[in-house]
Amino acid sequence: MFIFLKILLMKRKQILLLLILILISGNNYCQNFNAGAKAGLSIIPLEKHDLKGNMFSLGYQFGATGSYKINNWFSISAEILFSNQKKAYEKFDTTSFIETIASNPLLSIIGVNINELIDSLGMASGLVNDNVCNSRKAVTKLAYIKIPVLANFNYKSVYFSVGPYVSFLVSDKTTEEFSQHIPIIESFTGLDTIPFYTSIINSSFPGYSEPLSTTSEKDKTIRKVDFGIIADISYHLDNNFIFGFRYEQGLLNYRSPEIYKKDYLSSFNFYVGYTLNFKDDTKSLY
Repeated sequence: MFIFLKILLMKRKQILLLLILILISGNNYCQNFNAGAKAGLSIIPLEKHDLKGNMFSLGYQFGATGSYKINNWFSISAEILFSNQKKAYEKFDTTSFIETIASNPLLSIIGVNINELIDSLGMASGLVNDNVCNSRKAVTKLAYIKIPVLANFNYKSVYFSVGPYVSFLVSDKTTEEFSQHIPIIESFTGLDTIPFYTSIINSSFPGYSEPLSTTSEKDKTIRKVDFGIIADISYHLDNNFIFGFRYEQGLLNYRSPEIYKKDYLSSFNFYVGYTLNFKDDTKSLY
């Protein structure tokens, strides 16, 4: 399977062109070839809670599908889908309160020495827990062109499908909230005697009063190609409609360098499809 996936990655442009040609050339395989469209709703597990505290998010997929019938119980199908994904992450680190606030130019302007001030409050600066806890919580929205190639086994109108897929990144957008927690401010009083205290704190620690939100795109740490496997079960109606459920599991960390180990993309998908039959007595396949 991994050899096949490697070939897919190396020859993605040629494979994409071939799939398009197959999907639009059904008349050449009128007895065995069917094509159609599908769309569905995705339930996406997140690595961490998102900005609203959710562990799952909704997404969608839509695109074209085609199938070649080998015999009455087996067929091969390929799809070209536009698919979106999401991932959430959290990062934590610490900085020094004293060093950060001492570097604020406003203190120099008004002639305040923060170390002397802390000593005057009855605490030596070396004994003060001056750690500032920095927290970054974010959600990354991803869009892919996904190409699954599936082996389909059917018993009457019920189809079981399995196979690999390769995805190519179209766009990414990350919304991040940055916040800071400062224990030294909460541990003792007296810092508010510093002139322009509120202005100094807010300018030195922009995420302290309220989270600071930023948005970025085209993150170079997100891989341009993803691949994985799909397991699918579907029911095909006599009127050519298809209702199905599938699970998609990525096999490659979506970031490099990674934030978490085994941070793979995955989703549960409910979908509906419709296929065009090129021969009246040929059952709908995908």
